[in-house]
Amino acid sequence: MSDPPSEVFYMYRNVKDREWEDFAVLLDIYKKGNLSIGQVIGERYLKLMEFQLDPDVDFRELERVFVGHGKRKIKRFLRHLSYTQLTENAKKRLGKAIEKILLMEEEKWVDFFNKAGPVSHRGHSLELLPSIGKKKVMTIIEEREDAPFESYNDIRERVGIDPISALRDKILEEIKGMSQHVILLIWAKKYSSSLSP
Repeated sequence: MSDPPSEVFYMYRNVKDREWEDFAVLLDIYKKGNLSIGQVIGERYLKLMEFQLDPDVDFRELERVFVGHGKRKIKRFLRHLSYTQLTENAKKRLGKAIEKILLMEEEKWVDFFNKAGPVSHRGHSLELLPSIGKKKVMTIIEEREDAPFESYNDIRERVGIDPISALRDKILEEIKGMSQHVILLIWAKKYSSSLSP
């Protein structure tokens, strides 16, 4: 499998301080010589990263950890990763970690359903989500015109789709570099940047 498209690779490689992750979900822990290494996915920008862990601290897979500037249980940042650089265990846990993040950041992702627009004159960004076709897109647009969606349950009840599964599957596709259109990783970046001071 090839590395992610250049726009995704950019998101993982060219990190500015204002785009730093504060929290992440731990995907896997492994040893490299006498070092404990943790692979994580960031909460805000969905960046894949690797950190040296404090060997005196117990960590659990899928644990939410502070990786921002300041006092933390993680020793130091090592590098940004592409999907192909994840361990097999990290790859297996990535879907669960994304679900966890989607639940913690519900407002951000519900807002995607409220604001998503067309990607071209022929297609809508909502159509790029797995299991959402033109008919469901029209239902989403009509429903959000009546009243903005307030929660995942609201989307489920009014549209009849599982928004968490659709988002998780699309994010996985984008991180793996299997998507021609990268919309959700860019949404995460734009949404989070708009909240920064």
